[in-house]
Amino acid sequence: MHRKFKKPGKGFWERSYALLRSALLMLFFTALVIMALHLRLFTRFFVLHIFGAYFLLEIILAGFAFPKGRGKEEKPRRVIDKNLSLGKTRLFIADFALLGFSIWAVQHVKYGRCFANEQAVYYMVILVGLWFFFSLWTGKFESGRTGNIYHYASPFFRTALLMALASAFIMFVINFREHSRVMLFGPVILLAVLESVIILPHRMRKKIKTESQDIETYVEALARFRQEELADSAHKKIKFKRPVDTDLKEQYLKDTPVLYAWLSGKINLSKIEASAVDVVNTRTLFNVQVLEDSSKQLFINLRRVNDYRQINRFFLEIHQKLAPGGYFVGCKSTMRYNMCRIYRKYPRVMAHIVYFFDFLLHRVWPKMPWLNTFYYILFKNRSRILSKAELYGRLSFCGFEVIASRHIRGSRYFIASKIKNPSLESNPSYGPVISLKRVGYNGQFIEIYKFRTMHPYSEFIQDLVYSENNLDSNGKIKNDYRLTQWGKVMRRLWIDELPQLVNFFKGDLNLVGVRALSLHYYSLYPKDVRAMRIQVKLGILPPYYADMPKDFDAIVESERRYIERKQEKPLITDVVYFWKIFYNITFKKARSL
Repeated sequence: MHRKFKKPGKGFWERSYALLRSALLMLFFTALVIMALHLRLFTRFFVLHIFGAYFLLEIILAGFAFPKGRGKEEKPRRVIDKNLSLGKTRLFIADFALLGFSIWAVQHVKYGRCFANEQAVYYMVILVGLWFFFSLWTGKFESGRTGNIYHYASPFFRTALLMALASAFIMFVINFREHSRVMLFGPVILLAVLESVIILPHRMRKKIKTESQDIETYVEALARFRQEELADSAHKKIKFKRPVDTDLKEQYLKDTPVLYAWLSGKINLSKIEASAVDVVNTRTLFNVQVLEDSSKQLFINLRRVNDYRQINRFFLEIHQKLAPGGYFVGCKSTMRYNMCRIYRKYPRVMAHIVYFFDFLLHRVWPKMPWLNTFYYILFKNRSRILSKAELYGRLSFCGFEVIASRHIRGSRYFIASKIKNPSLESNPSYGPVISLKRVGYNGQFIEIYKFRTMHPYSEFIQDLVYSENNLDSNGKIKNDYRLTQWGKVMRRLWIDELPQLVNFFKGDLNLVGVRALSLHYYSLYPKDVRAMRIQVKLGILPPYYADMPKDFDAIVESERRYIERKQEKPLITDVVYFWKIFYNITFKKARSL
């Protein structure tokens, strides 16, 4: 109704149409109040004549006040896709089913049967017609809506409101006075509730998932980003005019001298061309996409990685814009800084509670399938908590190698170099249940299922962590920061191995057999043992639980002896090893290495 009070710039007929809509809405609301309150003071003749006279008076005043309308203006009209797509058909059928259920439920609650009388049947037919008309008019079945929650919910609630208004007006005009307010408004209210609970979340999740979908597989990366030869001859030479170190020190990083000093100590800034450097503070992908491919030697983003909507997509775009050997400098809020911030702000007892819910909200929720879309709706993927292992893993997945990192002012700054193409791994470990690629029988790769005990994307930095820390005496990497605290508990209790029962029933694993190894660990074994390992099936219970070896070499020899015995006496060997393993786990407290 407010539109009729805007500055007039249209012709007489356009203004008359706006006044007519305003008068009809006022009439509908009046009828709604009369029918809802059972008011008998106002007759149909009185109400209709009052609003008719009011509308005519507005038309006359509009004609005299603005006799000369401007030329007919072209106004943009909403384009409605008239094609009956599969998605629209499903939504139409689902919404019609909810309407039918709403009518049936209200009838049974009120009268205990489907239709109480002939008037109720007439009203339900009118209600179905109003639903069909207003659903098409408001564009409820259209799928091209974007924006916030209002844009998704508006057609559903506008349809329900218009149905209630129009049905009240029709019942008022036909003088259907002996009505029940439950029957008049109950089906419409119940339909709106069911749509809000069932249809609306599905529509929002499906649409927003396409907007917030990150690149998680090599196939998706190939569809958008080209693979390139990373030799110096593969890209055009950047003409050197002047170095960038002065600009960084006196302009871009003048407020963070510690950051500049650290960068100058890790990167030879005097050999980087100033025009081939970009310093931004953004979480908007467009600011990266506008750059020319392979045109930058140094890209610095001072915005936290935690706030990127699509972290992998952002990293891959930067990878595309950097020249081979170029540097990407970024930062993230550390987990410890976030914890210290909470414990400084609240008393200790309350801080425990706040930190627990903050952990669930910003660290667990974004990683949960189906639910992570609603995290995007509420927070636009901001303030996600990223571990060091996840950050390094994502960078490695996207074709970078971290060459240095440092804590500065509560943030972990990193320098990553473009030295390779994005990873060939097709299924990064992100959810609670993961599938890991392992070298199996006959050298074929198989997918092993486990509960995730490491930070997401940890498999992409196995070589990096191994080169930094080497192996411990138990054959695992020393001081492996990829392992989570709850992961250590799950490994002690064997909980992480439970999903491997799926592999067992599928026939991928035996109950007893050599352990499943990644390609990196497999390459650490001697060549003769590698050749022997692919001749037998992998197992859930490895033979070193029977021998209890103390170091990596002893683990290798334990598997060598098991394979030799297995090839001679397959069944007896597995039975003997099973009971040894059972005894060691039960009485000697042998646990996962």
